[in-house]
Amino acid sequence: MAYPSKAGEGGVAILAANREDSLSSSLSVKELLENLSSSLEEGADRGYTILFHQPEGGGFSVFASHGTECGRIIDPEAAGALRLFYRSAEKDDLLRDAPPLWKGSPPIIAAFPLVFRGRKYGLFLLHGASGTDLPVWRRRVAVLSAELVKTQMLDAADNECAAIRMKLDALNEAGKLVGFVDLDTLLPRLMELSLRIMNAQVGAIVLAEENGFHGGVEWGLTEEILANLRTQGGGSFIAAAMAKGEPILIPHAASSDQVDTSGSDVCVTSLLTVPLTFQDKTLGLIVIANGNAGGLDRSQSEVLSTIANISAAAVDNAILYKNSLKHERISAEIQLASTIQKSLLPETPPVMEGVDIDGWSMACTETGGDYYDYFPMDDGKIGIVIGDATGHGMGAALMMFIVRSTLYALLMQSSDLTHVVSTMNDRVERDTQDDRFMTFFFGILDRKSGRISYTSAGHDPPALFRPGTGDFIELKSTGIPLGIMAGSVFTEESAELRPGDCLVFGTDGIWEARNPAGERYGCRRLRDLIARHHREDAREISAVVRDDILRFRGAGSQLDDITAVFVKVV
Repeated sequence: MAYPSKAGEGGVAILAANREDSLSSSLSVKELLENLSSSLEEGADRGYTILFHQPEGGGFSVFASHGTECGRIIDPEAAGALRLFYRSAEKDDLLRDAPPLWKGSPPIIAAFPLVFRGRKYGLFLLHGASGTDLPVWRRRVAVLSAELVKTQMLDAADNECAAIRMKLDALNEAGKLVGFVDLDTLLPRLMELSLRIMNAQVGAIVLAEENGFHGGVEWGLTEEILANLRTQGGGSFIAAAMAKGEPILIPHAASSDQVDTSGSDVCVTSLLTVPLTFQDKTLGLIVIANGNAGGLDRSQSEVLSTIANISAAAVDNAILYKNSLKHERISAEIQLASTIQKSLLPETPPVMEGVDIDGWSMACTETGGDYYDYFPMDDGKIGIVIGDATGHGMGAALMMFIVRSTLYALLMQSSDLTHVVSTMNDRVERDTQDDRFMTFFFGILDRKSGRISYTSAGHDPPALFRPGTGDFIELKSTGIPLGIMAGSVFTEESAELRPGDCLVFGTDGIWEARNPAGERYGCRRLRDLIARHHREDAREISAVVRDDILRFRGAGSQLDDITAVFVKVV
């Protein structure tokens, strides 16, 4: 429906004054706007824009526009002029010749306040060349104001109802997520819910970690895209949002002072980040980009915050559950490694005429880096090895596995002490990528000659107790520990074994053991114990030493692996 019109001054079609009363509530706002638009079509460069004031923030939102291209961001100069006018304008005031509303748009001829029941709600702007019959437009705006404001209020009420429905839907949907404990199931469902409620297409959920964040789930926003979102200072925008711990709404990313999207290969027009916070701990972020209908707004931020607040507890539970499963898997793997390692240690000591042998090892964790073993050699000889890898736990255990497998392979080719230890050193140095090393003692007992030949790679000296004199003789090291330097030279030494002698091999976990008072067990205590019990066989001496260490340590923690081998010459 259109009213008759005629060309007025400046080519603007002006509705006849006697027809202004016809602009009443009998017409819908849509029809009223259509009439306004048709009255302007005959004129060149004519248009209007209807702005409603936003109390929150003091800006304006565009309700309708005709005859001018609607820009995304109101020009700051125009916005400032309109705000000043709006604050002081009375019902019949008008603002003449304001700057263009958007860059490149026609200038504002006049701005009229939209007044309803004595209260201002917005502005009606005329665009185009000067000369328009402003009194006629003032009367027309006065007639339109009531219907426009009523419509805007209805729209606002509808929007508020829609927002409430959206929040209720979000509450209901988010509540269903609490039952999911699998993080890989929960996060995609939370992402789908967030995008659906936000009416958006792309988003991501990132999870916090010790040194930053990692992608929990990606729906169009990859880790690479997120990494290219920077703050204006050049830092990571996602990291900054995570640290802030509050929702961040950026309706217009291109002009925002909070984010720099210039480094991104994709167009990011709007952004919304909402933290997943549980018990004052930020678990991660929900990130939404490029809302479908007119970007992202504050009501959507509030709804997404509702979703995040409810689902954060579910995310925390899922993370704990995942970590517990991971811990269980690791524990199972460590237990398996411990079982394998223990199976590689001797079950029973070797039998040799005229010699008693016994040994044991106690790891301070499920796996350890101490190693001892026996080998039958040619001519009835017996090889004894003991070693101590740096540290303890899985790393030390791995070093122990490397040394043992290398030793077994080499002994199939040669029993020459210096060759075996030198070759082991080179291979260990090659196969270990960090600063790990291992002390290692390899001795060969020869009962016929009554001697022990040995090569020691930096290991704590075994102590040979000679009852006849009461002395302890140390079998000194003949080289540096394995794995420190390739090409190292190792020499061979030997010592006489007499009837009654007691030879004790150990790792530093014995003398470094501490009681609850912090006192060290020490070498002297061990030697005194050996001297008192040297008449007993190796098995008995072994048990006495083990029990004494455990009794000394008491309730204190075992801080290092402990290994000992005892040889008693009969």
